[in-house]
Amino acid sequence: MYVKIVVKRDFDMWRAFDILLAAEDFCSDVLFLIEAFDVGAITIAIASSVCLAIAVGFTFSVVLGTIWLSRTRLDFVVIKKHPACYTLVIMFAAADIEMLKLLPWEGKCNYDGFPTVLLACMPLAVAFIEDVPQLILNTIYLATYSTTPIAVISLVFTVLSLLWRVAKRFMVVLAQFMAEDESGSGWMPRAGRGGPVGYC
Repeated sequence: MYVKIVVKRDFDMWRAFDILLAAEDFCSDVLFLIEAFDVGAITIAIASSVCLAIAVGFTFSVVLGTIWLSRTRLDFVVIKKHPACYTLVIMFAAADIEMLKLLPWEGKCNYDGFPTVLLACMPLAVAFIEDVPQLILNTIYLATYSTTPIAVISLVFTVLSLLWRVAKRFMVVLAQFMAEDESGSGWMPRAGRGGPVGYC
């Protein structure tokens, strides 16, 4: 039985790129972890496993906390129509926090597809928890073991993901902050502000 996820927003190529880049980064890290175990780089493999486990645990906690704290901003009418699909979105969000953009948020999602500036900054926290240690481990592996395609691809995606998340979030949040500061609406959005339900 085919079920379509209903997302209350127009298609945005850059948001789709965010999700795909984060997913590819996570998958390449997993492949690198498997390869490290295969070649006997046990210390690096264990360290990489710990980093991924911490990142996934942190992200899943953020996802659950976000849903609870922002429950008044979610369209549960849409969620109740497709509970299985949105459950999968929440589960996958533990590995890719960008997946939260697929939830049916009510109101404007002005913070790079997220409803609040705090949530928009969470991918940065995940990047520093996961990508920075992974970058160090990739570099050590390439310097001490072998330059394999998987290790190189993992390193490339880690660097791209880290740079993209830092630069893009900084520019988006800064632009939104400047816009709200000029309009006198403040930085942090207050509950109920934003007018009628719109599209993200």
